[in-house]
Formats: sequence, structure tokens, C-alpha cells
Amino acid sequence: MTETPPEDAEPTPTPAEPAEPEPAPDSTPSPRSERTLIRSLGVLAALFFLGTVAMGVVAASQHRKLTHTNGDRAAAEQTASRLASALVNFDYTNLNASKQRVLDLATGKFKNEYDQAFKGGLDVLLTQTKAKSTGVVKSVFLEAIEGGNTSAVVAIDQAVEGISGTKRQFDAYVELTLVKVGGHWKVDGVSYLNPAQTADTGAATVPGAATPTTAPPK
Repeated sequence: MTETPPEDAEPTPTPAEPAEPEPAPDSTPSPRSERTLIRSLGVLAALFFLGTVAMGVVAASQHRKLTHTNGDRAAAEQTASRLASALVNFDYTNLNASKQRVLDLATGKFKNEYDQAFKGGLDVLLTQTKAKSTGVVKSVFLEAIEGGNTSAVVAIDQAVEGISGTKRQFDAYVELTLVKVGGHWKVDGVSYLNPAQTADTGAATVPGAATPTTAPPK
């Protein structure tokens, strides 16, 4: 005999059918998206290239400026050294050559003063005393270049031989005023900065140098 379930009994649940999985979104980009991506990458690449070029131009400009500055200082130092050497190296037997070496590196005021010194009898005095001078440039201290002007302090040792014996001076400081003329540095003024330490019979003389006015660099 079949039993009838009670009226208040809960019905047996029917197993639910499994839900169908949702289809995965299509990950393949559309042709339009590909074109947009390519354009974006192209713009970024162009910007990177332009930035690299700009940095290269700036770096090249700075390098040229630094090279020019260093080259200008080296040229001024060389002129100062050469003229100081020409002043303290001369021979009474060939004063014209010594004079010309100085004049080739001089300009303006100093060139005129040096030329007038010879015309005023400096060559006669050096010849009468049979003066022969040898000198060594020990160092050059160049000031900052402002436009086409600068100055240099040159340390020299000098020995002068003549009929009165040999005269030596050590650590003499000479100040040179330099100007740029036609793209080349020339010396426009020369003056002693100290009387120098001397040995033997007294102080030697740098022809054309003015009276000392300031102290040597420390």
C-alpha cells in the first residue's frame, strides 16, 4: 500500500540545470584600434627623436662654447708668455731682431712706448754696455677674459751680462694688459709689479717695462 506524504511536507527540489557560461569577450582589436595604437606609438617615437635631437644640439653648442673659451684663454696665455720671453731675451749684437719680436706681439700704447724707447737711445745704451739677457718664463696667471680684454701676470727669472758683470733677478712679476686685435691677442701695456730679488751687482732691467705700481699675486 502506497503511503501518501503529509500535506505540509516540503516538495523535493528539482535539480537546477547548470548555467551556460557567458561567452568571453573578443580580445582581438579592431582594425580601427590598431591604427590608433600605431599612430600613438608614432607620435611618441617622433617626440622622443625630437627630444634627443634637441639635447644633442644643446650639448654640441655647450661643447663649442667651452672649446672656444678654453682656446681663447690658451691663446692669450701664449701671447703673454711669448712677449715676456721676448722682453728678457735680447743680445746687443742683434737688437733689431729682439725689438721686432716684441713689436710683433705688441699694440697700441705699449707698442708706441717700446718703439720710442729705442728711438730715444735704448739701443745705444744696450750696445755701449754690451748687454746680453737670457730669461725664463716660469708661470702665467691670466685674469678672466671680458670681451676682447684681459690681463696676465707673468713670473720670470732673468740674467743680464755686460761690461759691469752679471746681474740676476728671480721671481720678477710683470703685468701685461692684453687686447684682441683682428682675432689675435696683443699686449697693450707692461709694468713691473715688484722689484724682484736680485743677485750679484744689482737689478737687471726689462726694456720697456713701466715703474711698479701693485703687489705680486699671492
